[in-house]
Amino acid sequence: MVNPYSRFLVVSNAASAAIVLTLVGFISGPAFNAYSTAGFEAEYAPFVAAGAALVTSIVVWLALTDAILPFFFRYTPIRKLILGKHYMEGTWIQAEKHEGSPRMAVIEIQPAGKSFHFTGYAVDENLEVQSNAVMEFSKFDWPFMTYKFRNSLADTADDGREGVGEIHFEANRHAPRSYNGFVQTVNSLGRTKIEGVRLNKGREIRDLRSLEYRADVIDKYWGLFFERGNRKSRMRSKAVGTFDNTPFVDTAPPAKTIVTNEYVQQSSYQKSAETPVAEDVREERRVSQNSSNEHGPVVPRRRVSDWNKSEEKLEFTDLDDFLDEPLLDEPEAKSANAK
Repeated sequence: MVNPYSRFLVVSNAASAAIVLTLVGFISGPAFNAYSTAGFEAEYAPFVAAGAALVTSIVVWLALTDAILPFFFRYTPIRKLILGKHYMEGTWIQAEKHEGSPRMAVIEIQPAGKSFHFTGYAVDENLEVQSNAVMEFSKFDWPFMTYKFRNSLADTADDGREGVGEIHFEANRHAPRSYNGFVQTVNSLGRTKIEGVRLNKGREIRDLRSLEYRADVIDKYWGLFFERGNRKSRMRSKAVGTFDNTPFVDTAPPAKTIVTNEYVQQSSYQKSAETPVAEDVREERRVSQNSSNEHGPVVPRRRVSDWNKSEEKLEFTDLDDFLDEPLLDEPEAKSANAK
């Protein structure tokens, strides 16, 4: 494991050495000729030229390593090129999972020459700032970073004024997008689990730095980290088929298969039109129809021609019109059977 930020020192030294050697090569020859022409003895001319080249090299080296190259190191494309997959700078949202008092922190990891600045603040559910953090010392061995922080909002005698933390960055072929770890304040009994994600959308970063839209960003990630709100409502908000940004909710009751008296009568009509039915069967059907009508609505009866698709009109009639014999009332049926 190695500190990725040591690459800045390597790049700075290599670039400075290349530039200095190039300048020495161009300056040493003319400087030697100038000193020789000025009347210096030939035996002392090389030493004077070498001393002048050395002084020039030191000045150029210090200017490159302390002023010129750090000026270019502050640009994000150059830092990404040097750090590669270890580039972890940016704005992070961190969830601090305290028992009973969860908090959300905004962490800023910003470039600082050959190193970085680590600052942040934590808010509760009501967006009230509870603490802030400034890193005082860090040890970075990729993908782990151990650091000591100070909370300037805490009272001088408060045990939570100082603490330590350790985070583990996501290690893969690309720049990390998340981390997890813990923080622990001085004299505290337990550790607080932390989990962070990096914001990649410029709009979210701008909203987070605005008082007007900060609550929207905090609420979004609060729900993602702490399952705030109803999870089913969030799933419905992602449903397909919404047209006015309102989730579609099907409130209709489930379909039921209902067998009505009309359906039973229609089936009876069709069967009676095809085959003759005995009187006792018709009597039982008549009794069952009367009993069913007592518990349900009276449905008008139809004839066979009503179910023929070639007919243009549907007419309602009695069952007696297409039966072989007219249905008899119950008293008449009994007298007929007696005969």
